[in-house]
Amino acid sequence: MTIQASQLRLALSLGFVLFGCLPALTETNQLAQLLSTTRAGQYRLTQAWVGERRQTVATGFFATHTNSPALERSERELHLDLFSYYNEPSAMPLGSRAISQSLEQTKEGWRHTNLHIHRAAFPTDAEVTAARTVGALTNLLGSSWGFKDAWGDTRAMHSQAGWSYFRMVDDATLETLSVFCLTTYTNGQSAEYVDSIRIQRGTARQAR
Repeated sequence: MTIQASQLRLALSLGFVLFGCLPALTETNQLAQLLSTTRAGQYRLTQAWVGERRQTVATGFFATHTNSPALERSERELHLDLFSYYNEPSAMPLGSRAISQSLEQTKEGWRHTNLHIHRAAFPTDAEVTAARTVGALTNLLGSSWGFKDAWGDTRAMHSQAGWSYFRMVDDATLETLSVFCLTTYTNGQSAEYVDSIRIQRGTARQAR
């Protein structure tokens, strides 16, 4: 059976289009596929998700405090290229699926920073700022995680709490939410109150 030249050209063209689309489809859906994995571990993404986040709310200390230009740029930029799934108790909540920025690979795994846990939906800024206690924020955002510190005296204790999440908007876009607050607990009070709060929201897409 002889294939006509025109048919051959058409077949080759279709083959190029189909096979040319497959890598892009796989790369685009890599993170979405990993979100359903049940195998614990760290997975380096073939393409980083890059973008920026901006501050949407700043109260108290954060309303007047400014960082150096270098630190401001570091906090603004998003470069997320490592996916992690935790199925054992650790610093992260059990069952967490997270995305972060890789730093270097060691015998124990990848060192990383700027970690965000997956969450299907985000609260609005109004809902976050309406939560005036750590308990109310925990009900809204879940347990805080990451570095914590406390200072003060017998009259009042000060502390901090933070949350960072990401969600997939579609196959090509993810959004981030970061909430950080300073808190005070005074003798006689029934709850730990939020003194200052900062909310940052970001958008990232796959690097090309």
